[in-house]
Amino acid sequence: METKAVFNSHLKKDIFLVLASVLVAVAISKSGLLSELFKVSIEIEFISALLAGVLFTSLFTTPLAIAVFLSLAPEMNPFVLVTVGASGALMGDLILFGLIRHTFAADVEYLLRSRSYRRYTALLHRRMFRWLIPFVGAVIIASPLPDELGIALMGVSNMKVSTLMMISFAMNAFGITLISLAA
Repeated sequence: METKAVFNSHLKKDIFLVLASVLVAVAISKSGLLSELFKVSIEIEFISALLAGVLFTSLFTTPLAIAVFLSLAPEMNPFVLVTVGASGALMGDLILFGLIRHTFAADVEYLLRSRSYRRYTALLHRRMFRWLIPFVGAVIIASPLPDELGIALMGVSNMKVSTLMMISFAMNAFGITLISLAA
């Protein structure tokens, strides 16, 4: 079990990495490097869309993935971009699901064991939350927000991997569609 100091240290490090990721994504996007890189060939566009999908799932890499999708949107067929990007995001979500079960569970356990959160754990065992938690997880996955929290909520609800895969693909496709429409 983590101490409060260790938990706060992890939180500060994560916030710094997110801010650094946003700054790098903005700098790369403003430089025009991405659009020049993707004009080379169609094969690179497919690989780039797939990798952007994988990057779309993590808090630390979401800004870079959004920048890649925005630069690919004018160049690629929107249907292909969304399909390939959502497939990459599904792969990323499955990787996250495997990692979160072990690492994120300790952080959640620490929070839920603290005195101020005990009453909330009682709420989680109510019948209404059996469908609400996976729904909120799906909404988080569909948004440009990182998928870690949504995947964690779905993991807490003991969802089958096959159901997670269908929801992940559909919600990521929806999110990538919104991003490509913004381009």
